[in-house]
Amino acid sequence: MSGKHLGELVGLVGVIGSLVFVGLEVKQNTLAARAAAYQDMGSMISATWMLGAEDPELAALTLRFFEEEDAEFTPIEEARLVSQTVGAFRQYETVWRQVQLGLLDPEVLGYFGWGNPESILSGNMKKLWPRIRQYMTPDFRAFLESESKWEGN
Repeated sequence: MSGKHLGELVGLVGVIGSLVFVGLEVKQNTLAARAAAYQDMGSMISATWMLGAEDPELAALTLRFFEEEDAEFTPIEEARLVSQTVGAFRQYETVWRQVQLGLLDPEVLGYFGWGNPESILSGNMKKLWPRIRQYMTPDFRAFLESESKWEGN
């Protein structure tokens, strides 16, 4: 084998080795990004539930919202629920976008405790949705409404 061919062979091995190294680095970075996304999601969900744990009035309001079908709320209670729900949906949207990017698996959308996606805009949420929907981005709003088979009021 001539020196020229030997040099080309060494170069080829070097290129292949570099590609393998880059592939492993990309895989490792993807895993790190995915782990960070799961960590952030867990922190967001935990922070949301901790608000209720630290505020008995908010905890009672949240329970009424989820457990009493067609509950009546004062204007102040409704304002708190709208604010809390917009915040929760913004967190949900962040995770939904990470699913769209492939950072998180689709089943994580069920980790928010809303159960069946069809139930997201049901019950008392159905009453609040017309006020809340304006604060959602159009693509995420369309996702929520299609997943819940939203038909409006």
